[in-house]
Amino acid sequence: MVPNPPKKTRIWTIFFTQLIIIVVTIIAVILMANQSFKSFYIDRTTNELRSVAQLISHSTQLESHSFGRLRITIIAPNGVVTFDSAEFLENMENHLHRPEVQSAINGQEGIQTRYSDTLKETMLYLTAPVYQDGTLAKIVRVSVPITDIHKVLNRFYFNLSIGGLLIVILSGSVTFFMSRRMIDALQRRHENEVLVSKLKKLEKMRKEFVGNVSHELRTPITLIKGFIETLQDGASENPADSKKFLGIIHTHSERLTGIIDDLLTLSKIEMEEDNTTLELIEVKLKPVLARAIQICTPKASEKNVSLHLTCSADLKIRMAPPLIEQAVVNLIDNAIKFSPKNSTVSCIVAQEKSITIEVKDTGAGIESEHLPRLFQRFYRVDNARSRNQGGTGLGLAIVKHIAQAHGGSVRVKSTVGLGSSFFIELPLQRI
Repeated sequence: MVPNPPKKTRIWTIFFTQLIIIVVTIIAVILMANQSFKSFYIDRTTNELRSVAQLISHSTQLESHSFGRLRITIIAPNGVVTFDSAEFLENMENHLHRPEVQSAINGQEGIQTRYSDTLKETMLYLTAPVYQDGTLAKIVRVSVPITDIHKVLNRFYFNLSIGGLLIVILSGSVTFFMSRRMIDALQRRHENEVLVSKLKKLEKMRKEFVGNVSHELRTPITLIKGFIETLQDGASENPADSKKFLGIIHTHSERLTGIIDDLLTLSKIEMEEDNTTLELIEVKLKPVLARAIQICTPKASEKNVSLHLTCSADLKIRMAPPLIEQAVVNLIDNAIKFSPKNSTVSCIVAQEKSITIEVKDTGAGIESEHLPRLFQRFYRVDNARSRNQGGTGLGLAIVKHIAQAHGGSVRVKSTVGLGSSFFIELPLQRI
């Protein structure tokens, strides 16, 4: 499972994604508004020039009027300027070939934006033909500096940009707040899903555990009960049968005790692992492993199995010595059980990025499909053979939890016909 990114990272990711969308949207709106307002303002200015042109066409006292920034020009049909509000007539050229004048001579309204050589600035021109008795009498031209239009448009752009910036800031604040709310909601949902998943897994494990424990306890109890009933039915009168049956009862009572002891041990280790109450001390590893080998020596001697230890005498590690000893005892005990007579079981310690304790045998090996489940409670490769060897099915589970309680892990490597190696990986320093 890919781990979720930290909450802060997810908040900023959502925030910047939504903020980019908002900014792009606002820029698009500003550009469209800009174009729309520019077209609207130029159309309005043109309409104002048209209205002024119509008013001028009927006026005979132009000299008495004040036109402000508007420039009024009266042009004769032959292009001679007869009046101009911005320049002396003697300085005016013939306007016959001006594009807007040509449009008016042809009987059409002329609209032109071009540079004025007289005023030395770009102007928006509008011309209107004035007829008298069906004949072109004069041409009225009204113009305004395009810079005036640009000033109005620039003020609009500035105000629009300020408004857009305020919208971005406000939207950003709202987006950040909503991003936090969204992440909190998603995180709560994720936590609930994880909790439900864990509860389902725990419930499944509980059912499997109860079923496994019931099965493991039922077998020896049934056998003990059966042989007790046999003795009660008269077998006790035969000394040989009585001794044989009592021996079987003793064997299975010992098996019951072993299962209960292993369950209690496993429960204690899990509690220490969950509560992080495991007390660790820094000690040399080799004496701990030597004690584990010493404990297993009598059982090894019964099969003439040699036990070898390879470990640096100076290697120290922070650990709970009794637990590490028990884990190694469990692994060596298993190796002895499934090793042939006159073979060798080795305990080898290597140190690189972590400390690896390897217990290696030369037994029959384990098929690959069993390896992933070997450290599960009550899992056995061969149920009948394991019970005959006196195993409870909990030894490897105990090893796994001891390793995890030390911040480590376990793994196994096995080849059928060549043997198996079980590994306990321990950190140099417990995290």
